[in-house]
Amino acid sequence: MKIRGLAFMPLLWVTWSLLGLCALVALTMILGHEKRPYISDTGKAFPESVVYMVVFLVTSIIGAGVASIQYKFMILRCEPSEKRYIIFQRVLYVIGWTVCIGTAINAIFSVKTGATAHRIGAGLAFVFGALYNLCQAACLYKRSFSSRRMCHFRLALALVTIVILLICILYC
Repeated sequence: MKIRGLAFMPLLWVTWSLLGLCALVALTMILGHEKRPYISDTGKAFPESVVYMVVFLVTSIIGAGVASIQYKFMILRCEPSEKRYIIFQRVLYVIGWTVCIGTAINAIFSVKTGATAHRIGAGLAFVFGALYNLCQAACLYKRSFSSRRMCHFRLALALVTIVILLICILYC
């Protein structure tokens, strides 16, 4: 399977997510529903709840595509004799899809309509997302597909995410 020409997908994923969140927060603040909204608070009232659902559902779909492309790329770049590495990539592929499923659950169930499902989806998305990024950063170091600067940057972002999650778990 060729993956050439799909390098825009991770950029699209990040750009869509960032612009969608910015629009969502701006809409929430302009309508005066929240003064300092958390991400989950933006999906409580209409019309923000619709925008919230669309942004996160599209994010989960693009994320699933990125996880699939990344899996194919890593598998194409390894030798068939590297069985442990192939198994590790399959596990990461499942983790990547778990992140996308968590994001979709988070989109469908707002804090107002299904708080427990929303928290489960957010937990899946954030915890497994941090784990996925950390493991992929380690793979980039080992395989040297990217420049060292990019490896350092991705590892730093993964570690910051994990620190923030630990702080949230300890103090929330």
